[in-house]
Amino acid sequence: MKKYILYISATLAILLSCKEKPTQDQVTVQSQSKNQPEKQLPITNLFPVIPLENLPKVDSTNFDNFKQKNKLTDAQIEKLYLKKVNPNAESFYTRYKLSLSKDFETLAVTATSEMEMTTYIINYDKDYTILDYLPIAYDEIAESWLWTTAIINKTAITVDGHNSSGEEDELTKETYHLKNNKFVKN
Repeated sequence: MKKYILYISATLAILLSCKEKPTQDQVTVQSQSKNQPEKQLPITNLFPVIPLENLPKVDSTNFDNFKQKNKLTDAQIEKLYLKKVNPNAESFYTRYKLSLSKDFETLAVTATSEMEMTTYIINYDKDYTILDYLPIAYDEIAESWLWTTAIINKTAITVDGHNSSGEEDELTKETYHLKNNKFVKN
């Protein structure tokens, strides 16, 4: 029994002594990186997993086809000012990037709550300031009467709204173009 206890004690001592401790170089690098001011990175560096989609792009995001991947952290939500876009959303997910201009970055983000989801395209400058945003896809599952889809081209964005709450389905079509980094309704 004494040998067994001695064996376990020796094993624990070896395991605890093997725990890596940072070297002086590692400590210096870590402390220097904490003291450096935060650099502004392009969205492609901040979120490297976001795919760049080709145009034209059709977005028909809804509860049936939405995959909950690329959920944003609270820090990312704050960095991208997404609560200003949709203050009632419970979660935000990055979807894809678009190349609409060389002057800014366009990111598609889906905001979700229990009964609604909205996908936005958001134009950001180099400091992550929102230049403008446009809801391009919407779905609700309370009554399932309303939904929105969009076709995004280099020169125009066409948003189709569907309302099936009445006797006949109602379709609204709105077209937007970019002017001075903003989405302008035609």
